[in-house]
Amino acid sequence: MLHNNSVTYNGPNSEAARNSNSLFQFAKTEIDENFDDFEELEMQLISAQQASKGIKKTKKQLAEEEEKMKQIMSRRKERQAAVEARKTESAMQAAVEHAALQQAQVATTAVDAGAGGEGAPANNLFTLDDSSDDDDDDE
Repeated sequence: MLHNNSVTYNGPNSEAARNSNSLFQFAKTEIDENFDDFEELEMQLISAQQASKGIKKTKKQLAEEEEKMKQIMSRRKERQAAVEARKTESAMQAAVEHAALQQAQVATTAVDAGAGGEGAPANNLFTLDDSSDDDDDDE
């Protein structure tokens, strides 16, 4: 909600929108990574309910609870796979960016070395000689 309001009232390219987006992404990632703890607590509560001596549960209720636990485990595995996929994707993106940066540095180095002719520095593309000015003044 904070992110949506920030974008709506400040514009999508504003500093507040960028900050709220980074906060939103951080919170989303943290929740995704730590959601397993909540599911673990939920599974413990369900197990405790099943083990308690109270009202006897019907087979249908037990089957529903077992199905719910299976769904929880399935979602947990999906989230773990998604987190691993995001980590892999970000690592691959970082590797691509690093390779592009290295390639750009190599290209810049090659241009610098070849721009001056035979080993001349690239920043000395032209020089001013006092001797070349002699014939310009003689008119």
